[in-house]
Amino acid sequence: MKRRNFLTLVGVASASAWGAGFGGFRFSLSPIPGDPYPKCNQIPSYDKPLDKGARIVYKSFFPNLNVDTARETSFSTQCYNCISWTLGITDDWVWPLGQVGGDTSVADFDAFYQKHGITRATDATADIALWGQTTPSGHVSATHGSIVSHAPLWESKLGLYIRMRHGKDDLVGEQYGKIIAYYKKDATATQKLLATRQKLLSSRQPLSLNEYQKINQAVKKLPLRMQQTFDHLYTRWQQKWFDGAYAIDSNPYTRRRIGEYQMLIDLGAEMGEAILPLVVSRMVSPENIFGIVLYDELQKNPRLKAGYGDDFNVIEGEVSRALLSAKKYITTFL
Repeated sequence: MKRRNFLTLVGVASASAWGAGFGGFRFSLSPIPGDPYPKCNQIPSYDKPLDKGARIVYKSFFPNLNVDTARETSFSTQCYNCISWTLGITDDWVWPLGQVGGDTSVADFDAFYQKHGITRATDATADIALWGQTTPSGHVSATHGSIVSHAPLWESKLGLYIRMRHGKDDLVGEQYGKIIAYYKKDATATQKLLATRQKLLSSRQPLSLNEYQKINQAVKKLPLRMQQTFDHLYTRWQQKWFDGAYAIDSNPYTRRRIGEYQMLIDLGAEMGEAILPLVVSRMVSPENIFGIVLYDELQKNPRLKAGYGDDFNVIEGEVSRALLSAKKYITTFL
């Protein structure tokens, strides 16, 4: 099938919107009004019943949810996701491996948790429950993580949405599937993990003004039509990151299923490496938490990616990984 020419097909993006931000970058597309950036390390905990609207919303996602006993324990925010919360992290999204294919297995989570003192357990001794679904090919793909809270109740950060205390099996259904594994933390696992994470983050250098300027200069060299086309498609993709069931989905790579994502990949095939400055200009902003997904697929040089290996630890989070990838890419500029 003949590839569509996106540079002529999509030429309606707002040029004025492109310039709204530092050096031409757009920094204000958070999908949640009032999302508490940059105060993600000040997430409150509380306890209150679900109001009428919340009962309707969450019952629609989770038919088995007992809305009379479920409790809201913190507000909606894109600061962190369910896996972050299983580790005590509230300032970034965490998801093991970040496979381009999007599926993360139980074995992947076993390795991820074990590295940080969290090992497989039984239902009776568990601190964490891993949820998953069976794909059409028979592969079990992880979807969610929850923690014990005021046993026998459990607690979940529901993707973008609230943190909720609920019955152990209240979330069983089409969205998360069912519990597929249990894990237990050793007595000091969380303390050690957070200390390790803080040390790692402290060793990272933020993007400098000079690095921002290099990205901006690379963007400005591109024809305006290219910039507008990319901006239009990216904005439409981003606007759907939390639509419908995506709102409770913590796996960054499921956003590859959104139609505009494939359009961006096709645009990348047409533009070649010229598209990369545009991608990097977006993903260096914290609210662009899934921009790294696009970069991972479009960047063909593995040395210019922050993978989960010797130079990056998954507990640092996706925002941190995006910044490190950006730094690696900027080293290619003259």
